[in-house]
Amino acid sequence: DYHEHDSAHSYISYHLKNYQLEKALNLLKDVREKSNALKPNELTYRSFARFYMKTSDYKAVEDIKAQMAADGIAPSVQFYNSIIKILSKKRAFKEIDSLLHEMKANQAKLHLSTYKELIESYASSKDYDKIASLFSEMESYGIEPDVTLYNSLLAMYSDSESSDRARSLLIDMNSRGIQFNSFTYFSLLYGLIKQHKFLEAIEMITKMDKSSISLPSSTYARLIQICCEKRFHPGIHFVRCQMKMQNIKPNLTMFSSLIEMNLRLQRYGSVEGLFREMQSEGLE
Repeated sequence: DYHEHDSAHSYISYHLKNYQLEKALNLLKDVREKSNALKPNELTYRSFARFYMKTSDYKAVEDIKAQMAADGIAPSVQFYNSIIKILSKKRAFKEIDSLLHEMKANQAKLHLSTYKELIESYASSKDYDKIASLFSEMESYGIEPDVTLYNSLLAMYSDSESSDRARSLLIDMNSRGIQFNSFTYFSLLYGLIKQHKFLEAIEMITKMDKSSISLPSSTYARLIQICCEKRFHPGIHFVRCQMKMQNIKPNLTMFSSLIEMNLRLQRYGSVEGLFREMQSEGLE
């Protein structure tokens, strides 16, 4: 039936996504041996490479690349990027280094999205020298980091309380003329509150007010949650006031954090007030 379609790739991809390797291999065999009109292409091999990466069968990936070479199909940047993305999630740094070496030998350049995966992966392992090397490499290729890359790093550094590294990132953002967005502020606020730097957090919220920065309701709920965990009552007040000023409705997650905190403090009157507020907002 696949002869009625432009390519058998979608069928192979479907089988691999459902971990039906035998069916995918049989279909690939049929395409190679029985079909004159259909031939496996790079997308087909890329699906197999991703599958074997997910199952950590690195030898099978090498076999796929050897088969591609035999078929005269050169791996594209997208092929390498898809593999690196999976390796980054697995934190398979030895395999990543080997693949990067192969890419450079084949003069295949990484995309910004790939650098993001690599930098986030090395940040999670606290390999800061490697991160600096990757930033330098990006510059050599003329690839500019964007605000989302900085935000992801800020979030990691804030979570691990690496305030000095967060500060250096902010300086770098300013030097590149990269504008802060709502998620930049959220990452900074999260770190300040987690480190009990409450006065600085209030100053940050004030700066947000002056800059007319608005956060999504889910982000405000996360800030309320961390404020409740730290019992940072001025922060709760500031965040809730900002939500009202911007007409952002509270959600169940936010009320859950507030109710849990007040129950622990045995402030039952406040709990009743929160339940009434939930009803007025139409929340069950």
